[in-house]
Amino acid sequence: MNADSFFSIGHSHQVCQDYALSGMTNNLPYVIVSDGCSSSKDTDFGSRILSKCLEGCILEPYEDDSLLKLKNTGFDLCRAYTKSLCVLDNFHELTDNCLDATLLLAKQTGKEIQVFATGDGVIAAKHKNGTIVVKVIEFEDNAPVYLSYKYNPKRKEQLHKMYDCTKTITTHFIGQEPSFIQEISTNEEMEIFVFPMSEYTHVSIMTDGILSFQKIIEDNTSRSTESVPIENLIPDLMAYKGEAGSFVQRRTQKFMKICSENKMYHDDDFSIGTISI
Repeated sequence: MNADSFFSIGHSHQVCQDYALSGMTNNLPYVIVSDGCSSSKDTDFGSRILSKCLEGCILEPYEDDSLLKLKNTGFDLCRAYTKSLCVLDNFHELTDNCLDATLLLAKQTGKEIQVFATGDGVIAAKHKNGTIVVKVIEFEDNAPVYLSYKYNPKRKEQLHKMYDCTKTITTHFIGQEPSFIQEISTNEEMEIFVFPMSEYTHVSIMTDGILSFQKIIEDNTSRSTESVPIENLIPDLMAYKGEAGSFVQRRTQKFMKICSENKMYHDDDFSIGTISI
């Protein structure tokens, strides 16, 4: 068993608003990824604060699930951190809006890998038969409902007035013949997925930066880009050669190099965390 993570700034960003971390507690692996909202200020701080607070919830014994603990009680600690930190360029206090961030957690619980997700993101689990089950969580108007809205009901009400916040979960079965896709809509604030360890070799969580990969198309007279389907990315991204040490960092860096050689890049920030079973 091992866990590792990686994050990288997107082609269109000046500041990376993604964050990822991983570790072991009581010989049980966990990974966390977070994606700060581009339209909110200082979410590069917020994604890190949320991730570290969630990690603290994992490391401390608690009768409830760690992400539920963060949602129900630990978020107060996140807010306290934001009040105590200052933005160095203007010395203004960070606001609760900096905590507008997607948060995904994967951890071992008993004989299962459990994944918890708030906001959008992607979960990929490699089955022992070679099939990769990929769940893509998206919002209709690209307006995720973040944990931070809990502390500002007016913002949440305004969000629902301005945008369609219906969440769609699309499940892809890559490598299965015939391949197929399932899609459901839900308004649940938190999604929970369970992957039995007896059936899978790897479980990965990713931010939606995996959906932003572009391929440059050039000819003698023009230059354009086209989106790269996740079916063409995730199998190579999860083609781990070994699981020792920083196996996700090694594989992802090689994957990024191959993408660059093939004129592909990710427009949005991207982060990934993987548990090797």
